[in-house]
Amino acid sequence: GGPEGLADFLRQENVSLLVDATHPFAEQISQNAVLASVAAKTPLLRLERPPWVPEPEDRWISVSNLASATAWLRERPHTVFLTTGVHELDAFRDCPGSRFVIRTITPPQLSESWLQATFVQARGPFSVEAELQLLRDHNITLLVTKNSGGTATIPKLHAARQLGQPLFAG
Repeated sequence: GGPEGLADFLRQENVSLLVDATHPFAEQISQNAVLASVAAKTPLLRLERPPWVPEPEDRWISVSNLASATAWLRERPHTVFLTTGVHELDAFRDCPGSRFVIRTITPPQLSESWLQATFVQARGPFSVEAELQLLRDHNITLLVTKNSGGTATIPKLHAARQLGQPLFAG
């Protein structure tokens, strides 16, 4: 029901505190929570998990957004393990010479086929061993992920570190 539906729920249930503990990149629901808390005059507490930080052995390439990552890839093709979610995939279509292994929880709804992409549907948590196997099986040379923090998907960072692979974190 969007912010109006959430505000109605807060009022109907006489909620005294709204806690937003959503995924760090769940922008729409967080925005809805802000609007609903204002409309319902319900205090809002936003919990954010800390981002991952590079360790000395890491080869991170930090970017401010995925557009910066795609611009970099257009100049330096790689075999990419892409774990940014289903919403930003189209940005990577314009990276000639790169091949992508894309892991999503749900199948992406693509407007057209993507011959340079292999799709893997899976939900974490993942083990370091499983991530190492996936990186090796697909000859991955670069990991591209959002820096969402947390423990459920951090094994991919450990696997990239073990293989000495660079990582785009935005």
